[in-house]
Amino acid sequence: MSCHKAIAVVSIIFVNQWISTEAQLFHQSEIDRPTAFHRQLQTASYIKNADDFRGNFLKTVTAIQTHPFAKALYGLDHQERTAAIHQLNQIVASLNGSVSNSCFEDLSFFISAIEVVGKTLMNGSFAIDKNAEFAIRQLDAFGKIPSGILDLNTMFFGSYEECLRIDVPNAQMNRQYQGKFCTAYIPIQNNGVCPRDIIDPNVQPGDAINWHWCLPNSCGNDDLPQLAHADPASKALLAFSIYSNGVAIMDMTQKSGQIHCINCIRVFSIVWVMLGHSYEFVPGLLLGFLFFKEISKHPNLFKKPSTWIMFYVHRYLRLTPSYAFVLAAYAIMLPYWTGGIWWRQNDYLSKGCYDSWWTNMLYINNYAMQDKQCMGTGWYLAADMQMHIAAPIVLIALWKSQFVGFAISATLIFLSIVANFYTTVHYHLRIHILGSPGDSKEVQGIYGIYMYNAAWIRFIPYLQGLLLGFILFKNGSKRVKIPWLINMSGWIICLSLMPTLVYGPHYTTQGHLLDLWVRASFNAFSRPAWGLCLCWIVFSCYYDYGGVIGKFLSWHIWLPFSRLTYAAYLIHEMLIFIIISQGNEPVHWSGHFQFITMKLIPLAVFSYLAAFFISTMVEIPFGKLESQLFAPRSQVAPKDCLPHTANRPDDNKILVDNSSTDGRQ
Repeated sequence: MSCHKAIAVVSIIFVNQWISTEAQLFHQSEIDRPTAFHRQLQTASYIKNADDFRGNFLKTVTAIQTHPFAKALYGLDHQERTAAIHQLNQIVASLNGSVSNSCFEDLSFFISAIEVVGKTLMNGSFAIDKNAEFAIRQLDAFGKIPSGILDLNTMFFGSYEECLRIDVPNAQMNRQYQGKFCTAYIPIQNNGVCPRDIIDPNVQPGDAINWHWCLPNSCGNDDLPQLAHADPASKALLAFSIYSNGVAIMDMTQKSGQIHCINCIRVFSIVWVMLGHSYEFVPGLLLGFLFFKEISKHPNLFKKPSTWIMFYVHRYLRLTPSYAFVLAAYAIMLPYWTGGIWWRQNDYLSKGCYDSWWTNMLYINNYAMQDKQCMGTGWYLAADMQMHIAAPIVLIALWKSQFVGFAISATLIFLSIVANFYTTVHYHLRIHILGSPGDSKEVQGIYGIYMYNAAWIRFIPYLQGLLLGFILFKNGSKRVKIPWLINMSGWIICLSLMPTLVYGPHYTTQGHLLDLWVRASFNAFSRPAWGLCLCWIVFSCYYDYGGVIGKFLSWHIWLPFSRLTYAAYLIHEMLIFIIISQGNEPVHWSGHFQFITMKLIPLAVFSYLAAFFISTMVEIPFGKLESQLFAPRSQVAPKDCLPHTANRPDDNKILVDNSSTDGRQ
């Protein structure tokens, strides 16, 4: 035993013996014993006499007994312990973003192992899964409420050596899981609760209950207070902490097993949306990748009705709070934030929300009440939600049979191409939302409803992304070898084709009318071609064949911006109206350079600044509240994915999960 340990043990024995032999001091009205311990007690403003201190001490011990860690250790029966484990699950879920990423992942791993052990014991078996045995050792290493409570025994000893011997592989995170011995100092207070800031250098051992914890080695001192404070109401309040939410957004730690290049694609996608283009590839990719990853860990979830109920509930709760917040600002505040020659138009736009806001909240505004649209960019959220609703058709098929899943996907893509081709020919449509000079409002309206806003036309890139996510999941960590010639050919084709698809239609906006069959072919095949190019870029970068471009796309600096894409998407249209209204003159095209420097860059900067506050005050807090309301295992969508989008609002929630969606689902 080291010198420090020996001194500590001797000191503890001496203090406990001293308290026992001098118990009569606690019947005096004032404590004036000239010892450091009593001087500390005497200076505490909340202690007026020894009897008060004894009562406060017992209240604090009682509060500790109600902590879920304590109940999981020595609950009266299996039912109480199971309830405590469930509460721990909720607490850990709510910590996403409040503690370090590695701490959160290891805590989730620990709680999952506790659940496995609990279910095994509940079934009357002692054949504990070897991968979960460490959880028993870790719980045993926690400090227990000792004897001598009435003699003010403040030392809740754990097992130091037993905790440090924990060293097992965390297969989910592909790293070792190790124990870390900690001491939680619980100040003795007259309200009998465990305060949040229990790790306080000013708190002396004599002023507090010393409770030993065995936590994951990845958790630091800043993480421990979050775990100790288990009050649900306070957790809900802390979800709205701008500081902790801001820290979570700015965290640039990249986790293994993720599609890192997707973060840059999200950021560029939202800038692309500001330029007037929108595609649905990213949310489909994240859904396919994260859904199957989660299901593979918990196959029993696939057959549970609650899984599919939460599949929709989670999506709605992830997208709607921020959407409703911005929509309310759009309807109420837009007329006050704009003026000049544009006041009439902006007033008309905001008043449309008074009649049609409910179509936005039901995500049917891309079809219903087109003459009173509220928040023009809301059509994309409606189309995205409708694609998410239909996604289980493919998800279930892929899980049951890869052949059936790909066959159904191919059929749906073929039908969408046919519908696109037929709609263009039947209505003699153009190949661009701007149409051509001389197009009637009727033609423009038909293009908007049956082409631009239609989910059945838009979903091809979404489905392509979903299929790619499934392929990446199935390959796992296997190294895919792409020959150099094929890799270079793929990049050259994609980098040549994508600008052509975007800028090719410019010719038609100048009054030139292409042949009807050419227009129909472009409308039918442009989106599948764009989706295939994105599939190639992601596939090549994921397996490290992207070269300099891949490194740029996977740069960790894109992470914070990618988390803000959903809020940036929501707010950018309102900011367009506000920026334009600052000039009392018509807007004219004056060249690419001036447009980018005077319009696009300011719009992007202000959109992301506004998105930071929307995300910290609305999006992330409501995501955390959702995590507290629903146990993690009741969700298929990873809380990693917050919602966020570029191509849609994400989340992660997908999630964020994470959920985020582009996915923080």
